[in-house]
Amino acid sequence: MLERPLILFTVSYVFGLVTAITWLAFGEAWQIFGDAVHYVSLYEGEIAPAPWGYRIMTPYLASLLPWDMVTNFSVVSINSMALITGVLALYGRKVGCSFSCLLIMIFFWMTSYAFAYYSTAIVRADPPMLLMLATLFLLSQYRVHSIVLLLLISIGTLFHEMVLVLIPALWLDKVFSGKITGGANYQYQELFLISVFSLLFLVVSRFFLIDISTAVELKGFNPSILEYTGGLLKHALRMYAAYGPVLLFCLFFVFSQRIRSIVGPFVGLLFIVSAATFYATDTLRVMALLYIFVFFYGSKWISIHLKNKEYNFVIAFIVLQFVYSLVVYAHLRSFETSMFLNAIAAIASLASLILCISIFNKKLRI
Repeated sequence: MLERPLILFTVSYVFGLVTAITWLAFGEAWQIFGDAVHYVSLYEGEIAPAPWGYRIMTPYLASLLPWDMVTNFSVVSINSMALITGVLALYGRKVGCSFSCLLIMIFFWMTSYAFAYYSTAIVRADPPMLLMLATLFLLSQYRVHSIVLLLLISIGTLFHEMVLVLIPALWLDKVFSGKITGGANYQYQELFLISVFSLLFLVVSRFFLIDISTAVELKGFNPSILEYTGGLLKHALRMYAAYGPVLLFCLFFVFSQRIRSIVGPFVGLLFIVSAATFYATDTLRVMALLYIFVFFYGSKWISIHLKNKEYNFVIAFIVLQFVYSLVVYAHLRSFETSMFLNAIAAIASLASLILCISIFNKKLRI
């Protein structure tokens, strides 16, 4: 019955909705500060400084709802998380995931940093952007018309400009014949037009959305980011913390395959997103852009061992990821100051690394 797309989407959406509400109920609460202050300004019809003032769509959607401000943002954020769950289920079905692989991918998503954070820190612009990103990944697999992709990317930039990460993902899949997006299905001239006009829309729209004199000056690599994150080592650990052990599963799967169409697009996009973390203080939120790659390849790693009937490894990997998620993502505000929580997360990560290394040299081709 779950083979029918509508039923699969609906069931996945309901599971995502229940899980998001659970995170909201039991996760550590966030007050309205930082970015949220600017999105509240937009919600109230005021002007916010750049770059937040450009991200008008999420506050606008929230303002259309009939309840109070916090509830309205909650509805937008939580439904975005639930809808992504449904879209990921359809995506897994489209790219040929087995049912077990699909379940594992959905599990990784619902226990991820992005899911937990945006289900609790609800006054943010990112959730609908991540939904747009998942939808674009899915639609590109069906090779929808390039104009459709262009329009959706352009609209996506009004939620958050980070949706533009789709453009290098499409190009990398085209160049390396990758299969995560449908980039390989499009002609070079189509991708060129999508890229140029998406960027043109971004630039032109910003002249109409905000007084250019309020714009934040963008500079190159800023050493103060490393000062904020605590140095290069801590910065790398923050990048890892966006996913936990599933990032290790993903990396071991990618490099165990040694296939150009897998390694090329993933390494290319990982490099781009990693570089982008040096332009923003919130490292984890930038790294969250890789979520489809990481959860898809991480689930593939687990599926191989499931297929080989290595159930002990499968259970261990899933439990370790679940423990890491509960320890880190359920305590996002207090985790860094708790030595006990840090120790548990480190043990789960080290155990995952040791297990992955111990079986890396086996023949694990898909």
